Amino acid sequence: MRRWILRATLIATILIVISPLLSAQQTGSIVGTVADPSGAVVPHAKVTLTNTGTADVRYTTSNPEGFFAFSGAVAGDYTVKIESKGFRSAEQSGIHLSP
Repeated sequence: MRRWILRATLIATILIVISPLLSAQQTGSIVGTVADPSGAVVPHAKVTLTNTGTADVRYTTSNPEGFFAFSGAVAGDYTVKIESKGFRSAEQSGIHLSP
């Protein structure tokens, strides 16, 4: 079997949750689940969140159920990149967190 057949692309289901604070600045959470094309969750994947307006970068790792979360994200546009050994990386841009 060819090596490229064994490699699959990661898929992330990303949900955006807005949670207002008492201050004038609004923040929210970007959460999701990392899964392979068959729907099986991918634990311990490296997840990178980049605010495309400010170039602020944050990192986390998916838990054993493939879940990840970034809380306290300020309103703006984001890109999420997911990497895991044995898979091609996946990137989703155009994620908008609005106030």
